[in-house]
Amino acid sequence: MIMKYKKKKIFKLDEVEEERVSVFALVSQAKDYKLSWHLNKLLSIDLQKDKNYICRGKSFFSRFKFLESEKYGSLTLTSNNSGKGYLETTQKKINYFLTTGNILERNEKNELVRKINTISEVLFAFEIDFKKTRVLDNIILND
Repeated sequence: MIMKYKKKKIFKLDEVEEERVSVFALVSQAKDYKLSWHLNKLLSIDLQKDKNYICRGKSFFSRFKFLESEKYGSLTLTSNNSGKGYLETTQKKINYFLTTGNILERNEKNELVRKINTISEVLFAFEIDFKKTRVLDNIILND
């Protein structure tokens, strides 16, 4: 008896250009809806509850989106903790990720971080280095 095996097909995702988006980390114990309210007020945007991001088939991460910002393009606020695990396991101290759809200049990024850090509910905000985290794959590619 001769057994035939099928070859595995391997699909590779194209790399995301790091200039397409900016990702910011937010450390905050605030509930997602409260933090989105503060961001809406501060940035004059309208983040709204979106479908949860599902990772590994079992973990649900809350997400708020705004698609029409002239300055930032699309904005997405995603929780890093689902109660069953972390979206970005190497960044367990980060509570939320904020992604922008537009390319931001260095001074615009700095200004955005400065503004976010003025929110009383935010302990700390900073830009994420794309080369040191998988967060882009998790948030952008698997949308």
